[in-house]
Amino acid sequence: MNDLKEFFKYYRDAIFGSYSQIFFSNNKWFASILLFASFLDPYCGLSGLFAIIITIFSAKAFGLNPLSIKTGLYSFNSLLVGLMMGHYYSISFEFCLVIFLISLLTLLLTVWFETQLSKSGLPFLSLPFMIAVWAVILSTRSFGSIALNERGIFSTNELWAAGGQNLVTFYSMVNSLEMPLALGVYFKSLGAIFFQSDILAGFLIAAGLLIFSRIAFTISLLGFFTGYFFYVFIGGNFSDLIYSNIGFNFILSAIALGAFFTIPSPSSYLLVIIITPITGIFSSALGNFLQIFQLPMYSLPFNLIVILTLASLKFRTFARRPEMVLSQQFSPEKNLYKHVNRLERFKNDTYFHIHLPFFGEWKISQGHAGSQTHKGDWQYAWDFVVADETGKTFRPPGEKVEDFFCNNLPVLAPAPGYVINIIDEVEDNPIGGVDILQNWGNTIVIKHSEYFYSKISHIKKNSFRVRIGDYVKKGDTLANCGSSGRSPEPHIHFQLQAAPFVGAKTIKYPISYYVTSASPLSNKLSKKEDHSNAFVFHSFDIP
Repeated sequence: MNDLKEFFKYYRDAIFGSYSQIFFSNNKWFASILLFASFLDPYCGLSGLFAIIITIFSAKAFGLNPLSIKTGLYSFNSLLVGLMMGHYYSISFEFCLVIFLISLLTLLLTVWFETQLSKSGLPFLSLPFMIAVWAVILSTRSFGSIALNERGIFSTNELWAAGGQNLVTFYSMVNSLEMPLALGVYFKSLGAIFFQSDILAGFLIAAGLLIFSRIAFTISLLGFFTGYFFYVFIGGNFSDLIYSNIGFNFILSAIALGAFFTIPSPSSYLLVIIITPITGIFSSALGNFLQIFQLPMYSLPFNLIVILTLASLKFRTFARRPEMVLSQQFSPEKNLYKHVNRLERFKNDTYFHIHLPFFGEWKISQGHAGSQTHKGDWQYAWDFVVADETGKTFRPPGEKVEDFFCNNLPVLAPAPGYVINIIDEVEDNPIGGVDILQNWGNTIVIKHSEYFYSKISHIKKNSFRVRIGDYVKKGDTLANCGSSGRSPEPHIHFQLQAAPFVGAKTIKYPISYYVTSASPLSNKLSKKEDHSNAFVFHSFDIP
């Protein structure tokens, strides 16, 4: 019983996903509204659903990714092809055979476009639909058994047969509503995405879009009306907007570029305003070109403009706005929330992740702008020691370097890089003594990139495990902690700098990840005490 339930749930999700994918969504409620809207023309809706089912079962038979099948990624293009065929062609056995075959072709095209465009991190959108539709139109010119239907000519009679006088009255009321021409064209353009020729479908889809995402809804208005008023300003052919319904190219392009593939922001909205007129010019050009072959352009402008724009955004070297979505949540609001949350959490995130040069629990004996030696140009540095539960750094009597807990502990590479300098000739000081002539003591300098180096000092003589020129990875053991140079007791001196020289100025730079404890006693708390605040995780912060 559970297996059967899971079976139906999987295919239900795959069917719903096919509808919602068209609007870059995975919302089932929105998908339900879109499915219902597609059935305002029952023949159209049935053909689309038939194409989805064929594609889903075929994708399963081919062994394609089950998650991609479930989300509708492989079947939404077939849905569009089925809707188109149901809208224009008469239902017959031959018609069903052609839908079956063209759905398989659409699936093959989908997989091919996915493999090719994913190499550049680009979406395939509805390109498979476009090629499959052209294949249908060109091939059926030679198929005598596939005929165009005459539905829509006597729509009132059809409505009467489907729902009686009540349906006819409701349909007439909706289509006779007084509204600005531009708004009416907007609703018809939305309906045209699902090959619905009446304004009611547009109302339903607009309502679903608003329920799904207020950002997507508002930016669809921005994209459409930008394109509409561009046509007014330029003196464009309004039959393209009113009768050819190319306005949905403006709508889908706006949602894709302004709220789905980029983080919704003023800069993404500005991108929509700039790109939409280009989409209008491209639509007119493609329309005139394809008219030669008597082929429709449908969503081709949307596909090409979005892919070209995304490719350009991905190849930017310095501009960062609008920002691209890194982890797709299939909702503009969720994408925006995740982006804001990431900025807050990783606001100091850096290109190079620097880690502390040791493992285990250590204590900062002197931090930035310290009271002893971290002054002026060398203020951005840390001194680290190991302390016990009482805060002491040594075992009694603490008169020799061997008595100190951190003495001879491993010193680790804080990040990948090349060893460019090593000093390894300075003896450890007696406790309390310092060597001001060889201030830094035994030292290693690692180059992580141009103008970015790390330096670790006061290392134990003859403990180095690497040589100049070696490449080290994060966490590799470099040497052992000692007390050479200006070091009255064993400790690690750690700093980051922009020059390769020992003694270079320090730079302020965060540590990627580390954990602090409330006190040296945190790991000694009794079982009855509260441990919840004993440790705090830090990311991209200055200890």
